[in-house]
Amino acid sequence: MRILTSLRRHRRRPRSRGQSIVELALILPVLMLLVGSALDLGRMFYSQITIANAAREGAYEASYQPTSFKSNASCHAADNRIMCRVLSEAKGSFVSVNKADVSVACSNTCAKGIGSTVTVTVLGRFSLLTPLMAPFFGGSNVILTSTASAQIVTDPPEPVALPTLVPTAPPTVAPTVAPTALPTGGPTIAPIVAPTAPPVVCTAPDANFVVSPSGGFKNTTLFSFTDLSQWMPPGVCGTVWS
Repeated sequence: MRILTSLRRHRRRPRSRGQSIVELALILPVLMLLVGSALDLGRMFYSQITIANAAREGAYEASYQPTSFKSNASCHAADNRIMCRVLSEAKGSFVSVNKADVSVACSNTCAKGIGSTVTVTVLGRFSLLTPLMAPFFGGSNVILTSTASAQIVTDPPEPVALPTLVPTAPPTVAPTVAPTALPTGGPTIAPIVAPTAPPVVCTAPDANFVVSPSGGFKNTTLFSFTDLSQWMPPGVCGTVWS
């Protein structure tokens, strides 16, 4: 039984190996397309950076030599320095830049002046390796463009000689007389003292009594005493007396 089992295992191994090879053959093209597409995207990104650097280099050269450019002409260091700078930066990359792909434009004139700017535009052609990304970019040939601007360098104006200043004599200051203090002697003012009220003296009242009746003959008679005087005591004096 063990011998039969081992023989069956040996018979199944070639089948599993063949199945793995078939699966790899089916998946490998898809993997290669995915890897190639990733490589194309990386190459395209690097090419876009190259075009941007070429435009910046051309703008930098144009800021010093804005008139040293001839459109669709070969690189010449004497009169086409901008073209030389752009083509030198894009050389050896994944993107191709031709002479007709470089253009230069100035804001006002290309002469040196304050506020004048120059713009360099570079166009590059990039080719895809895999057809998988071609439908997304409209074909295998992709056009990459970049623009850079810079201000034209202007020499500073010549310095103007300033007039020499002649020192003038300081003005004379007249002496000032200090005022003298006035004498302080003079009549003194006595303080005003408010008068005090005189003390109130309480005098004895004058009584003027009238007895009614004037006489009586009974054992018990009620007499009435009436004060007819007009004396009024002050407010501080009492009215009770004996």
